[in-house]
Amino acid sequence: MPRPDLWLALYFPHLCLDLIHQSGEAVADPLVIIEEKGRQQWVHAANRRARQRGIHPLMSLAAALPLCRELITLPRHLFAEQQALETLAGWGLQFTDHVHQPPGEPLILLEIGRSLRLFGGVEALRGRILEALGPLDFQVRAGIAPCPSAARLLARWAPGTTVTDGDALLRLLRKAPLETLEDDPKRQERLRGLGVRTLGDLLRLPRDGLARRLGPELLRELDRLRGWSPDPLPRFNPPARFEHTRHLPFEMDGHHPLLPILESLLQMLAGWLRGRGLGVGRLRVALHHHRRASTPLQVGLLAPSRDAEHLLEVCREVLERTVLEATITALTVSAQDLSRLAHHQGQTLFTTGAEQQADLRQLLERLRARLGEDAVKRLACVADHRPERAWYSMKMGIGEEGHGGQVHPSTGARPVWLLDPPMAPPCPITPVETDERIESGWWDDGDVRRDYVRASTPAGQSLWLYRDLRNPDGIWYLQGLFG
Repeated sequence: MPRPDLWLALYFPHLCLDLIHQSGEAVADPLVIIEEKGRQQWVHAANRRARQRGIHPLMSLAAALPLCRELITLPRHLFAEQQALETLAGWGLQFTDHVHQPPGEPLILLEIGRSLRLFGGVEALRGRILEALGPLDFQVRAGIAPCPSAARLLARWAPGTTVTDGDALLRLLRKAPLETLEDDPKRQERLRGLGVRTLGDLLRLPRDGLARRLGPELLRELDRLRGWSPDPLPRFNPPARFEHTRHLPFEMDGHHPLLPILESLLQMLAGWLRGRGLGVGRLRVALHHHRRASTPLQVGLLAPSRDAEHLLEVCREVLERTVLEATITALTVSAQDLSRLAHHQGQTLFTTGAEQQADLRQLLERLRARLGEDAVKRLACVADHRPERAWYSMKMGIGEEGHGGQVHPSTGARPVWLLDPPMAPPCPITPVETDERIESGWWDDGDVRRDYVRASTPAGQSLWLYRDLRNPDGIWYLQGLFG
């Protein structure tokens, strides 16, 4: 039996205001977003303080200004809104492989029927999605229905409603006011003239008469709303790379105000990466200025990651040691060096070791971000028998995770803790047989001739000793300690 469809609609009613408020600015001031229609400017959106002064959407700016002398006006950026919606659609791919973003609507649709078993049912999945949306700081309304048109209607008219079968959906639709169709105003006026006030009134009218009076498209729309006719929606195709720019409503001149914006962008990036099963190895954060070249920040990781909190901590370290020579007007985050990243669920036999490795890697990444990439180095082995020349320090590269090389300089037993310079050993000691003899280095002015032995103290500590064969005194020196 085929699996029935179930759609979740996420409606963002105040998207343009959310993009401004995420910066932490102008939240307490009366503010409106304006757009031009013809030769006039109209209020597209107004925040709570502006609405308290009597300003509302669809009001002309000329009528709004006398109501509030300190009113802040900002232009609407359609490109920024569309970019945010496309990024949210890519973010939604972590929950389902079928996401649709209707052009021109502040809405994304997710087909969640195929994901219910994975996430534990409808309400569990709905809660998981809304919880994940929280850090993105968008105001959202959700609706769930068996068909996408009905889910869209519920998100706008009855947010929070979940309907999973067709009969319950039909009962609910009959109560919806006529305005929920978002119809052509002229067509709605004709329907009101017929005494239609709700969708129930509309559904009771003869279909043939509706088609003759208002056209067959209205019937097709009603059939899609009830799930009677197919409503195929194209899947969202995410871009090959993540790049998102957030324009700031006001110029900023410090690091701290940028952090909420950066956190929101990194949370969106983390969801985008989870949806594609990827991790990011390097981030580029560009700080844009007015009439000046942008300031690029390169953030490198030792291993691919999609942990938003960790990415924010590393970016914060880089940002705080960056000298800002001009105010900032926009912020761009782009992901580079993408690679496949395995998804781990639950506990495994090696969870503790993996967590320790992750903690160590994150510590090293924060140190590199704070001190500079050249300040944190790793040790690597060299194929040289002389202990003092058997290692060297080198810059930690992306993806190396702080591990040393795999070259083993000797076949003999070597302690990890080597002393440089060597010192005379504590007495008394109990030498054992000669472990190895080293005669090497005549070609690079590092000539050595030594006998090495293992010894132990009365307390049981294991030592690594040597004597210089070129020195007749026969003194044994302590070269290292075994664990």
